[in-house]
Amino acid sequence: MAAEQVLTSPELLSKIIGRLPYGSSLCSAARVNSTWFDLATNVVWGSAHQISVIPSPKRLADVKRARRQLYASKLRYLDFSDNMDCTIHSLFHGLRFPRMTDLVLTEDGQSEGTYCPVAQYLQPNLKRLEFQDWSDELTTTLLDDVAEKCPHLQRVDLRSSGHSIRPTDLVEFFFKLPALRIKGDDAFQHVIEHNPNPFAGLKFAHLRMRSPAIPFMVQAFHTIVTLTLTLEDSGAHALNHVSKMKSLNALNIQYRQDNTIDLDSLMSLRSLSQLQHFGIGPEDKDGMAALDEDMTEGDFDLFITGFPSLIGFNFTLNHPLMVQSLSCLEKRCPKLRWITLGKCWDLSSLVSIPAPLFPNIHGIHIFLDEADIDRWATPAQLAGIIDNHAPKLTYFNVITDGNYSLGLREAWRALRGKYP
Repeated sequence: MAAEQVLTSPELLSKIIGRLPYGSSLCSAARVNSTWFDLATNVVWGSAHQISVIPSPKRLADVKRARRQLYASKLRYLDFSDNMDCTIHSLFHGLRFPRMTDLVLTEDGQSEGTYCPVAQYLQPNLKRLEFQDWSDELTTTLLDDVAEKCPHLQRVDLRSSGHSIRPTDLVEFFFKLPALRIKGDDAFQHVIEHNPNPFAGLKFAHLRMRSPAIPFMVQAFHTIVTLTLTLEDSGAHALNHVSKMKSLNALNIQYRQDNTIDLDSLMSLRSLSQLQHFGIGPEDKDGMAALDEDMTEGDFDLFITGFPSLIGFNFTLNHPLMVQSLSCLEKRCPKLRWITLGKCWDLSSLVSIPAPLFPNIHGIHIFLDEADIDRWATPAQLAGIIDNHAPKLTYFNVITDGNYSLGLREAWRALRGKYP
């Protein structure tokens, strides 16, 4: 009875058939009945990981026309790199490939002057797309078509892209693909080996990468003015390399993993004297990114002297710091208007500091440890302290794990009669 249930259950049966060796066993399974045929041919035609058994375009072309769509619907991987038949694309005209995730297209095999009709292969589920030796046939029209029809692309390989595509065209193309990731720590190294100045006109970048790629990223993006950098590993020496990007006026560094940051590396960022906006901390509000040694008030003062033009300051490292250190901000950064503070700041010392600590601050965003702060101040009391120290404040937001933040915001609004 149990065996019969397994053999009639498509879910269980698909797992069994999926483990059959490629060859006669799968072919035999496909002949049992319509259910077995569907599951077995899904394995034969839908393979995208076993290179030796991936169906070739010629194999699909050899299928009788009446049954060609049946198998095209199962394909996950289609590679034209070995195709030398210029008629094969016309044989596929009108076919749909709804399950395809990987596609390799090449200019080889086309008649002279004939444009490859790739539109039929551009599917919403496509995740990887490779153009081989397209030269000047690769146009902005084609890139726009790809971006519109393949919103889930995660990887794009362009080989010998010719002269029709400009760097700015590629930047616009990449911007339209939110799932796209630059793969490999050596990706930027390959870029600058072929073009020492690949993104001359690029001004803004939001990147996620590992430490080995940072030195080459710095070379490739040496003219950008705004950088958001998410480090996906320990970020060893990353800050030292970023400190060479002298054109930056906005820098936000986020750590995806729990991490310990070298104080000397942090201090190296002082060389970015044009910074107007600076942020550093964990990517997740519950993450942990801390300094490897104590940062004294003198250290913090020295650090801040590197940014005389600072307007926005976001410091959410998990490291104990006294609020007295913040007095350095007002003194060293006369243009400062916005600050974000993490749980590391001991706000209880605000009680003993002469007000106002922030006479010119317009916006404050604070992460608080509710269990700690509730011991020394009610929401109304802390709201009064904040109002006293930041008389020009027009935006105030606080985040805690409980209801303290709501009471604090309401108390501050009541004092100011304004809404953030």
